[in-house]
Amino acid sequence: MTRGSTTAMTRPQTPNPIERADMRRKKKTLPKRMALAGAVTAACLSMGLAAAQETAVRGRMLDRAAADPRAVDIDGTRRLPRSSERELPKATFVLGDERAMPAAATVSPVAAPAERSDATTPHFDSGADGLSPADRAQLDRIAGQVKGRDGLRFEIVGHTDTQALSAKSRERFADNHALGLARAQQAARYLTQRLGLPEAAATATSRGPDAPVATPATDPANWAANRRVEVRAYWRDAPVAAAPAAAPVDPGVCRTFTAFGTDDAPLRLSVDGQLLSADGKLPSTEGATSADRQRCVDVQLERNQLRLQYDNLSQPRRLSASAWPTTVVAGDTVRFAGYSNYLLFTSKAELRVYTANEAMQRRQVATVPLDAGLRGEWHVPDGLLNRVAEGATGKLYYRVRVYDRQGRFDETDDLSLTLVQRHKPETGTPPDPVRELLRGYGQNNIAIANIPLSAGTVTASGAAIRPGESVRALGFAVPVDESGRFVFQQLVPRRVQTGEIAVTDAQGATRAYRRDFDLPTSDWFFVGQADLTVGSNSVSGPAAIMTNDKNRYGGGGWSEGRIAGYAKGQLNDRWTLTASVDTEERPLKELFRNLDRKDPTSLFRRFDPEDSWSTFGDDSTTIEDAPTQGRFYLRVDDGRSQAMWGNFKLNFGDTELTRVSRGLYGFHGRYLGEESTSFGEARLKVDAYAAEPGTLAAREEFRGTGGSLYYLRNQDITRGAERVTLEIRDKDSGFVLKRTQLVPSTDYEIDYLQGRVLLSAPLPSLSDDGSLVRAGGFTGMPTYLVVDYEYTPLTTSLSTLAVGGRVSWWANDHVGVGVTASRQDQIGGDQRLAGVDLTLRKTENTYFKGEFARSKGPGTTQLDSMDGGFSFTGRNGSLINGLGNGLGNGPTGNANAWRLEGQADLGDFDIRGGGRVSAYAQSRDAGFSAPGQYASNATRQVGVQATVPFGEKAENGELRLKADRRDERNGYNSSVLDAQYSLTLSPEWKLGLGMRYDDKTGDALITSPSLPTTQAVSGERADAAVQLEYTGADRWSAYGFAQKTLRRTGTRLENDRLGFGGRYRVNDKLALRGEVSTGDGGFAGKAGVDYQYDDRSSLYMTYVSDTGRTDENLIGRGGTLVTGVRSRVGDGLTMFTEHRQATGTQPGLTHAYGVQYAPDTRWTFGVNFENGWVGAETLGATRRQAVAFTSGYSSERLKYSGGLEYRKDRTTAETRTSWLVKNSFSWKVDDDSRWIGKFNWADSDSTTGTLAAAKYTEAMLGYALRPALNDRLNLLFKYTYLYDLSSPGQVVSGGVDSSLGTVSTTGIDYQQRSHVFAIDATYDIDPRWTIGGKYAWRLGELRASRDSSSPWFKSSAELAVLRVDWKLVRNWDWMLEWRTLRAKELKDRKSGWVTAAYYHVNENLKVGIGYNFTDYSDNLTDMSYRSKGWFLNVLGKF
Repeated sequence: MTRGSTTAMTRPQTPNPIERADMRRKKKTLPKRMALAGAVTAACLSMGLAAAQETAVRGRMLDRAAADPRAVDIDGTRRLPRSSERELPKATFVLGDERAMPAAATVSPVAAPAERSDATTPHFDSGADGLSPADRAQLDRIAGQVKGRDGLRFEIVGHTDTQALSAKSRERFADNHALGLARAQQAARYLTQRLGLPEAAATATSRGPDAPVATPATDPANWAANRRVEVRAYWRDAPVAAAPAAAPVDPGVCRTFTAFGTDDAPLRLSVDGQLLSADGKLPSTEGATSADRQRCVDVQLERNQLRLQYDNLSQPRRLSASAWPTTVVAGDTVRFAGYSNYLLFTSKAELRVYTANEAMQRRQVATVPLDAGLRGEWHVPDGLLNRVAEGATGKLYYRVRVYDRQGRFDETDDLSLTLVQRHKPETGTPPDPVRELLRGYGQNNIAIANIPLSAGTVTASGAAIRPGESVRALGFAVPVDESGRFVFQQLVPRRVQTGEIAVTDAQGATRAYRRDFDLPTSDWFFVGQADLTVGSNSVSGPAAIMTNDKNRYGGGGWSEGRIAGYAKGQLNDRWTLTASVDTEERPLKELFRNLDRKDPTSLFRRFDPEDSWSTFGDDSTTIEDAPTQGRFYLRVDDGRSQAMWGNFKLNFGDTELTRVSRGLYGFHGRYLGEESTSFGEARLKVDAYAAEPGTLAAREEFRGTGGSLYYLRNQDITRGAERVTLEIRDKDSGFVLKRTQLVPSTDYEIDYLQGRVLLSAPLPSLSDDGSLVRAGGFTGMPTYLVVDYEYTPLTTSLSTLAVGGRVSWWANDHVGVGVTASRQDQIGGDQRLAGVDLTLRKTENTYFKGEFARSKGPGTTQLDSMDGGFSFTGRNGSLINGLGNGLGNGPTGNANAWRLEGQADLGDFDIRGGGRVSAYAQSRDAGFSAPGQYASNATRQVGVQATVPFGEKAENGELRLKADRRDERNGYNSSVLDAQYSLTLSPEWKLGLGMRYDDKTGDALITSPSLPTTQAVSGERADAAVQLEYTGADRWSAYGFAQKTLRRTGTRLENDRLGFGGRYRVNDKLALRGEVSTGDGGFAGKAGVDYQYDDRSSLYMTYVSDTGRTDENLIGRGGTLVTGVRSRVGDGLTMFTEHRQATGTQPGLTHAYGVQYAPDTRWTFGVNFENGWVGAETLGATRRQAVAFTSGYSSERLKYSGGLEYRKDRTTAETRTSWLVKNSFSWKVDDDSRWIGKFNWADSDSTTGTLAAAKYTEAMLGYALRPALNDRLNLLFKYTYLYDLSSPGQVVSGGVDSSLGTVSTTGIDYQQRSHVFAIDATYDIDPRWTIGGKYAWRLGELRASRDSSSPWFKSSAELAVLRVDWKLVRNWDWMLEWRTLRAKELKDRKSGWVTAAYYHVNENLKVGIGYNFTDYSDNLTDMSYRSKGWFLNVLGKF
């Protein structure tokens, strides 16, 4: 059995001796550094020797010679184990079954002696160790009960409370542990004297205040209960003749259910834990010791490809669920299967089913109780689809909620079901419901985490289960996939544990593998190194000038050192410490200077881990557990609360007016109270941060383009500091209806150097809102991609500051208050932002919330782009397209804002039929600035919305009302009223009525920088619409609609329209639909196809042709083809939310172990077309034609994803045509080798000329040979081609203009391309000789213009390395390495060789002495130099 680790880290690399090949003489300053050298040498020696002398390796199995005295079953009850001997001194928690042993016909044995125990608890006065008369009487009763027992002995443990010792008590006892020991010794002496036993018959120990029985231990009311001595008595009953009975057959592998051998047995020999018989040939049937059995089980687990792993420092909380069927109709029974890996910490579970409207406001329709295995069923009621507000989306949502014994709960994110009128007939092989219910197994969809966990992780897995065999692991039935693999994981309390895997064959025979291991309450993992190098170099030539390194290349003696390490461990049963430090290799005198200094622009910080060799070509994942831009990282956390120093992402998202979203380096503290509300929030939550990030914050909002490529304004942005969010906004008020955070690598990829965001799927411009009144046939809610990120000007060291915090407190379940404050000091973006908020809540859907905020200063620059980043406009001014910053200066003084919003769910007030009514009011003064809330001019907004069904099940129809008013001083004003009534006349007929009134006006003087001063649309218009739908049979349906403009004034145009549509089912899986209409806006048409290829998903495709116009856009429109999954809430959006992990990037459990329970659809396809007008009508719109194709294939060996996108945007200023091709693949040739590749190509041209073009190409092909079993040969190679012509909207931030308080920017007026090839190989000739080599070649080219007017300038470089390693004898090895670096165009070459011999003092310390030679030649400048000399290297690691 081995210990598995679920936390990966980037370990500090041992410096290669060739790195010292360029050593130079330095002034004779070694005597001045002897103290530092001695300190680092001592660190090397101490770490190496200390690690070498350790006798207990962390992760090693508990190896004791006695068995468990008491075991704890899964339900927490104690029971006597079936073995006749007890483990001393600890109790064991057995994660296994109580298994009756089958009988076998044997002779009648004599019963084995059985050891008994009894426990009692005398108590003491505070600070006293003397036995009271009552305690003595109690000990007398114990003595009377056990007197005369054979082998009588006692184990006595003393305990104290947590209060500090008094001055008088400190005269006798050093601390509470000493007091507890004195109490135990008093009881031990009394018992042994009372019974006439030797003193050795009683052992006394102390736990001090560390093991309270009454909690909280700090409560004075519990102190008396915790002042105690626990006495346990052990004896052996005399053997008695047993009645003839069948001897049990031990089902445990290695006889783990058989009594242990006696401790006084003579010397016995065993092989892999199997005792030998007297002749030394056959396994003995006698009882073995615990150590024998542990070894035996280890061998058997390995031979049968089974694993029992534990990790005491990792507790990944997982909670998920799956359902079958996922497409349901009224009357169906849905089966749910939940998954949790912390079942021991929960007491009950339930599943809640909801409907939801377009804004994802949920209405609960059912609560389904789940059993102990998290299984349950639900009967779908009638009438859900008739609830127009929620049911019209065709979606149901469910969440799993688990509770602990104190009532705290954890809950998953929304998981979905598709609700339809009727099932499509099934053809082909139907899916296996058992497999489908395993889709959530091992996954994590947790959204709310309130249950405190203090646990270690135990994982059981296997890879060779035969057909017909079943598995139980850790006491639970475990599914096995079709390949015979399984994995099961549970979080368990930290103590001595017994893990078990039981495999049962088809005949019922069971093989049980039991293994003991220890999860201590305090456990640590360390890895690190201390490195010291001293040497002397002889230098000729200007080496120090050329290398800018006076330490190594100054001539004479030099010294360097490095200390690097990572540690993680339990401070106690609750708090975990994570720390890392890396001083980097520096001169000794500078080793500990500026440890907190950050450098976000360093090459190492900007390097993409995916481009390194560490995980290239395999399935492993690198997780940076201690991310920092400085030289150290520190975090103390309990899984919920934390205090840390390092990199962190900040997001205050509970309010709308005081949102803060940044990625920073510095201090971040968070405290979550133990108590939570019934809605899931912690009653008290405190966040505080303080940072000097050295970066600038940026926020950019991109309107969806129908494509997946978006260019950021800046390049070379800070790695890992971005936050990418999707927002659906109300088309009238502009408020965010739905906000979804995207997950890196899953939902998007980002090129940090080039400033590009590439989504995994295209983002459409609009999300359908179901409105009956058509504005030219093209309506919906606008969608936005919002990116918050950090960047650093290239040539400037910034002095920036970011401090702030938020406190939120719930007085009870219904009243909550919050305070937010933040300060940001940065060039051009200084800001003070503060606010308070109050929430009054009856239920989740009935609430009132008020906010007040005040800001000073512009804050983070907020830019908008309608075309994917080819041009930007600023919220506080206009932005010149392409060059310069061009930002105007809006109001930046003190400004206030307030916001009131409320909603009432009528069902909460026992109003028949339910319904919802909501309203809002918001005011922002001129110059108020917060993320997403900048107001150039004073703005007031009010609105109300209502959804009211008539009848208990809306049988008399449903009315939806919506009104919005916006008034901007010296800007643009609008009033909108929208009403819609839906009625089911009969099962076949449905009627819909709609009306929309809007009034658009502009002030006499328009000063808003985001609006035009001329050609603003003004006037009123009222439109009415009616639609009638008939469903004749299962095979067809039809509808007709008419729309009429009732009133218009000003420049508003008529919007009459008449049309009809229908649907026809061709066969069980294929259906056609279409619509045609005509009117004042021109002819419009829509045609589509539905194809249901299984019961999990439905593909649909719709082509829309709309040649009409509106009063804002007079040019006819083209067509739109929309495709996707029928269940999407907003077109194209649920791809980002259906299977998202709310906790971030935690990988799935089954994927990590190669287990696949539920089959995946191998091929996936998608098509998305847009052709219409997008943009605000007052700004001038963009005519957009966009098409996107996506495809994917996934199997065990081959994975592929690709896409093709085309977009043409036309405005009055330009026409832009853009293409994008994206492809990636991974081919696993076998278990040892893999090919991977990528090809992305983008090209965008503008009619304004080549200066406005943008292009990039990225191609990569790589191969990895990484054998797992025989790694004699390892081979890696990769070829990459890059070409980049940046977007005309992107800039380079050069420096800071302190006089203007702005960051100077310039447009990117160059092109670049490069070829890079690298290969790395090692080969073991025999166990003693190893050869290795590396070769890398780069050809870079630069053109100093955006067009072809300038020539390409190229530069190339080559690096070659050869190395030989020879293991001379056991503790000696020798190496020789040669390295050369050549820059052809610069005509310089740097070559060198190094040789060194190392003596391994032990496994953790080695000392080496070597010689290096370096030659540098520069034929252009004649700045050549040579360096040679010896060095001494001491390296300690642990």
